[in-house]
Amino acid sequence: MPLIRRRRNKPTGIPNRFNVTGFTAGAVCVIVGAITPFTLRLVGDLYYSEILLPLLLPFLLVVKGREMFRSTLRPILLLLGLWLSAQIITDVYRQTAMMNWLRGDANLIFFAIDLLALVALMSGSESRKILFIVAYAVCRLVEARFSPSVEEGRLPWKFGYAPGLVLLTLLVGCYFYKRRNFTLMILLFLAFSTINVVMNYRSMVLFMLLVIAMTVPIIPERIGRLQLLPRGPTARLLVTAALAISAGGVALGIVELATKSGILGQEQQEKNEKQAQSTGGMLLGGRPEILVSSRAILDSPILGHGSWPKEPRYTEMLTDIEARYGIHVDLESGDEARAGVIPSHSSLFGAWVSAGIGGAVFWIYLIPQVVKALVKLTSLRITLAPLYVYLLINLFWDIFFSPFNGNHRMIAAFDLVIMIDTLETRVPALAARFSGRFGKTARRPAVWRPSLPAGASRV
Repeated sequence: MPLIRRRRNKPTGIPNRFNVTGFTAGAVCVIVGAITPFTLRLVGDLYYSEILLPLLLPFLLVVKGREMFRSTLRPILLLLGLWLSAQIITDVYRQTAMMNWLRGDANLIFFAIDLLALVALMSGSESRKILFIVAYAVCRLVEARFSPSVEEGRLPWKFGYAPGLVLLTLLVGCYFYKRRNFTLMILLFLAFSTINVVMNYRSMVLFMLLVIAMTVPIIPERIGRLQLLPRGPTARLLVTAALAISAGGVALGIVELATKSGILGQEQQEKNEKQAQSTGGMLLGGRPEILVSSRAILDSPILGHGSWPKEPRYTEMLTDIEARYGIHVDLESGDEARAGVIPSHSSLFGAWVSAGIGGAVFWIYLIPQVVKALVKLTSLRITLAPLYVYLLINLFWDIFFSPFNGNHRMIAAFDLVIMIDTLETRVPALAARFSGRFGKTARRPAVWRPSLPAGASRV
């Protein structure tokens, strides 16, 4: 006699609940991402999204105030407050011009607002982060298409199309990564890296190779009962560092090979050759401003020089270095150099120069936190790991080699949201225990699914 299964009828008369809060937050993330690439000139460069977020912040504080000021975020906010206090004290002592004073304080205040608002909107929600990234990437491409600086030839690939295209490429790579189709993901990233080699966007080549090295399981966790990769955090850090150094060496070799083969333009080829022959090689050869800012820090390590400090002797020092070693500097920091501002081309060194040691402590604190988050991502194997690894590598790079200004403020806040969520993620204890003992699970890393909270109560 066949077994008859009764269908459970869905209760009628009960409408599906529409999550108004989630829908509204998602819509706000799309709007914020879409208007972020567009700026308004008001004292300094101000994102249109930074006009919207201060209006939303009081409401977000009421709704999610307790979640916003959690333990991982509190030290960052305290050090940001220390940075702002040091900046104000320095400006008072140095008698900084009021316009520069306002620009310096506004830069930090809006950064704090961006960070708090993005934590409230996106922390713990992978879907909202994706909405923000997609909206930002698409509108960044639109802005690059119609930007006057891109039309005039101001490195249109590096400062125009590449920042948006890389995010969309990484999202497609996450699709393959989720299905463990690592071959297609690697081919996609290598194809994008090839374009960057031809365009001489060297740091992007390095970033993509680092993403491959840190996300693709090149070395299996274990074979049978033999544990290949160490489980301790220190050993994991060493393995991650070894992979990063290997990827860096490969990226440098590729750039040198492209330079010697003649596939680059004449100007780009001469630039690479001159920077490679300079003191410090191609890395410091492309960042001579660090040498000048280091001297400025030694001259005043505690107090700093003030907001947008204009001291001609440091600008002349940069000119002498360029003339002596034949170094060609990108136009990214040319505006500040022409205005007589002490060149830094580094978030850490720039904060130290302008605000003193109080500004440097903020970025020094973030360095080990970013490294911890990167090491954790290499073991979690979450769906968006390639995107998150890229963003955190970019944040780490910016600390040392990119200026902190209107072009980086919002993205730095978003990167910190990724870092905070990653640091707070816990591998379920039971899954970690059983993954080291039984069957097929023993040959897989413990996987945290971002759609579910990772608390012990849900394991």
